[in-house]
Amino acid sequence: MSSQINGLKVASRNANDGISMAQTAEGALKEYTNILQRMRDLGVQSKNGTNSTEDRAALNKEFQALNKELNRITETTTYGSGEKLFATLSGKGVNFQVGADVNKADPKAMSASMAQGIVSDALQSVGLSTSSDDLKALADVTTVATKFASGKATGVAAADVAKYTAVLDKMGISYTSAAGTTANTTDFTISTEAQAKMTSTKAMATALAPFVDTSTGALKGINATGTTDMSALTTAMDTAGVNYSLDPNVINVTVDSNALDTSALGNIMSEDASGDAIQAIDNLIANVGSVRATLGATQNRFDSTINNLATSAKT
Repeated sequence: MSSQINGLKVASRNANDGISMAQTAEGALKEYTNILQRMRDLGVQSKNGTNSTEDRAALNKEFQALNKELNRITETTTYGSGEKLFATLSGKGVNFQVGADVNKADPKAMSASMAQGIVSDALQSVGLSTSSDDLKALADVTTVATKFASGKATGVAAADVAKYTAVLDKMGISYTSAAGTTANTTDFTISTEAQAKMTSTKAMATALAPFVDTSTGALKGINATGTTDMSALTTAMDTAGVNYSLDPNVINVTVDSNALDTSALGNIMSEDASGDAIQAIDNLIANVGSVRATLGATQNRFDSTINNLATSAKT
């Protein structure tokens, strides 16, 4: 009994550490958002036709300096003993032990609640939730990921452009677009890193298919008897570097590095370039907002965990 009570107290301290780390990241991203808002103002100002080349060059100097500051924030923000916070939180993130015990599940015979959690983690890695609309959107994610996994997406029909931009925005991937060589088509370009993510996303979507009904927007194939085989999906998540926990006593905190990718911001040296920059900034603001919302939700979860641990320790 003493071991359990002591373990619960340590787990509560671990959860408080999780809140502190999430708060540090969220605070850094608040300033990140402020900088993006200023860069957007510069882009709107530069897009005005009354500006001379010299005017735009002057505006671009501040624009590029702020872009460097965005990268400095993500590269140098630290937590604890000088550990680079966003490098730590990207990829598989950080696991927090918030229980007194270890109770690892078998991926080949998983309970319904654990299986649903794994599916949720996999969906989140490609910018989706378990909402009905997002589950239906997995079909579009599969289509777009397949296209980008083989290189740039060229010749996208006008009717499909909205689908492509929606998927890229949901995944937090910055992109540039231009008129295609064929009439009424668009060419999309993403970074090499993002293309690698699309390859893993294609594999992830394939592994998710048995558990998602894209026609009705509902989960399927998850057995209430605790015999759901999730091994194919967890293998795909391992390959993609997506973190998940087979232990309900572990909470993970992760930040998608693609959501903070500034490579598409470009410059504001012309009207067209300024317009592209404004679009890229809007996408990045939305991505950062999503990351901040996730961090906020995680903090709330830690709070609930702490309250529950305190109750358990008293019983």
